[in-house]
Amino acid sequence: MNYQLALRLFLKEQHKTVSDLSLATGFSERWLRSVCQDCSWDPHLDTLFILCNAFCIDAVDFLACAETEAMRGEVTHTHTHTHTVVQGISPTAITSTLRSIRLEKHLSQSQLSVLTKFQVSSISFRESPRYQSYPTLDTLEIYCKAYGISISEFLQCAAQWQGEEETACAI
Repeated sequence: MNYQLALRLFLKEQHKTVSDLSLATGFSERWLRSVCQDCSWDPHLDTLFILCNAFCIDAVDFLACAETEAMRGEVTHTHTHTHTVVQGISPTAITSTLRSIRLEKHLSQSQLSVLTKFQVSSISFRESPRYQSYPTLDTLEIYCKAYGISISEFLQCAAQWQGEEETACAI
C-alpha cells in the first residue's frame, strides 16, 4: 500500500495545503512535509483516523485509495462519505477484533505465528486488553493477509465490535 501517495492525492483533490492539514490535525508542517515525500511511510492507525477526520473522509476510503487508486496515481472519484463507519475505533476494539477473527478462522496463536512471522508472545500481547496502542497499518496488513481479509474489512468489523460490544463479526 502507498499511504504517502494517498495522502498527497487527497491533499490535491481537496485543494488543501500542508499548512491547512497541519492546522486541522495538530501535526507539525515539517512532519507532514516529510511524510508526503516518504514512500515507505507506515502510519499508525490513530494517525490515519486523525488525517481522515481532517479530510472529512472515512478511513475505508483512504485505504481504498492507498490500495488501488494510489497505485495508479490518480483519484478516480470524489470521496465524500461521512466518517462514521470506522472513525474513532478504540485500541480495545482493535485488540478484541484481532482475537475474534483469529478464533473465527479457527487459528491458534501458534498457527497465526507461522502465518505472520510474529512471535506468539507478540500475538498474545496484541490480543490482550492491556495492549492500548494502535498498530501500524503494515502490521495490521500482515494480520489481515493471514486472515484472508482486507484492512477495510477488518476496520469495519472492529467498528461493528465497538458499536455492538463483542458481537461476533462474520468474515
